[in-house]
Amino acid sequence: MPTQLTIDLPGFPPIPILHEDDHYLAVDKPAGTLCTRLGSATQAAPLDAALELSVVRGDPWSQGRNLKVLRLAHVLEPEISGVLLFSRSAVSRLALTQVLEDRPSVHEFLAVVGGKPPKKRWTCCLKIRPDPALPGHVLTHTTQGLFAETLFEVIGHGDGMALVLARIRTHRPHQIRAHLAASGVPILGDTLYGFGRRSSRKQPGALPKADAPVTRRKLPELALRAVRLAFQCPVTHAPIDIQAPVKEFLADYGFDVGEEDFADDPNLPEAS
Repeated sequence: MPTQLTIDLPGFPPIPILHEDDHYLAVDKPAGTLCTRLGSATQAAPLDAALELSVVRGDPWSQGRNLKVLRLAHVLEPEISGVLLFSRSAVSRLALTQVLEDRPSVHEFLAVVGGKPPKKRWTCCLKIRPDPALPGHVLTHTTQGLFAETLFEVIGHGDGMALVLARIRTHRPHQIRAHLAASGVPILGDTLYGFGRRSSRKQPGALPKADAPVTRRKLPELALRAVRLAFQCPVTHAPIDIQAPVKEFLADYGFDVGEEDFADDPNLPEAS
């Protein structure tokens, strides 16, 4: 097994490797990095394109793993940090497409929201459709749009904010952000979906206090992190459960919730 557990790329912070096997590799995507297909038009270098080109160049981290190809297996919005999965062949990527859409797969996120959630646990099934008046924004509706389902559970409280575990059952653009905003608790920093707009809450950058002081480290613009991706490998049929570190994210917002408090919650369905 290679000993180098981070990837060094020009223009990016060190990228931690969260999981690797013969078919897949997962990294901890930094907040603010683009995630798009190789060859897409963009002014900034997408992380996935930089990694794919690094493999093509034969950089030392990839040579030690005998990587010949690396392809993005799913997409995270630029503002979101956490688990980002790549496949090591075209075959494994194609096989994974349907698996990630199936309900037995687990996609979990941590969100810090402003205000008081409607209840301890709830499910939002509002449909999602593009906003014709605002490109890059989506609208939620009871009947119009694509079906979307997100399970939410409050796992921590602070002063004027809450820590929410979100599990997506569908994969729609801005799904978690739009569903939380529709539930009356937009994510901290999410001005696109209501935080700091049309309300008396403080503007992004002036975070409400939690039970412990927020660190002085620069916080991501959006308090949303992909913390877990679990599925059955379509090639070997073995279970794969990838988890991103959460302690630093929690400490940044003043929460003291251990990983064990949500990673194996018996009240949430497990991957199979």
